[in-house]
Amino acid sequence: MLLYRKSYRTSCELNVFGIIISMENNDKNILIQIHLKDYELIREEILLRLKEKNLLTRYLLLLIGAAIGGLWSAKTHSPDIIFMIVLLVIIPVIALILVFLYNWHDERIIELSCYLEKELRPKISFLLNTEDIFTWENFLKTLRIKSEVILYPNLGRLIFIAPIVISIIGFFLLESPTYLNIWKGLFISMDIIFIGICIYSFKRINAKYLNFSKD
Repeated sequence: MLLYRKSYRTSCELNVFGIIISMENNDKNILIQIHLKDYELIREEILLRLKEKNLLTRYLLLLIGAAIGGLWSAKTHSPDIIFMIVLLVIIPVIALILVFLYNWHDERIIELSCYLEKELRPKISFLLNTEDIFTWENFLKTLRIKSEVILYPNLGRLIFIAPIVISIIGFFLLESPTYLNIWKGLFISMDIIFIGICIYSFKRINAKYLNFSKD
């Protein structure tokens, strides 16, 4: 049983599981501080995950550079065929792993933003008796509802397909013995499947963005 000090005249009522609890100002201030600390920790995690996404993008750019460099080297020199095939197989696999990690951070950011908007914001609004808080999330939701398409995240994710496309081009340009053609065809088919998986995962993240924006 919670006991509240009666040192303040002004109080508010808090509905907990259908029970109306009278809260003194001191108790209300403590709750506000707890919720604000919760908000601060969640925002820190969101910022951390945004930094991780930027780091993954840098890794992707390095991967694209390595892929282009490998193709250029193969074009100007006589490369080892087996080495080139292994390289062209590894590149899409690494790209797919980066896609999964990138989408995982995105999904977690959506969940954290959803908690801020649907759980934490109403609690603080009630305690402060105002709706004019955390307006940035509401502003973003309004933009998403109007546009129905999240253009910037889509463009940012599409670049993750680039290494896979480069790998496909590399297989077509690679001159190899006839007996290796069946393996080249198999790896090209695998790359196409990878692209389909990436697009599906992108659409799934977009659907989560839009669902959060419309709720």
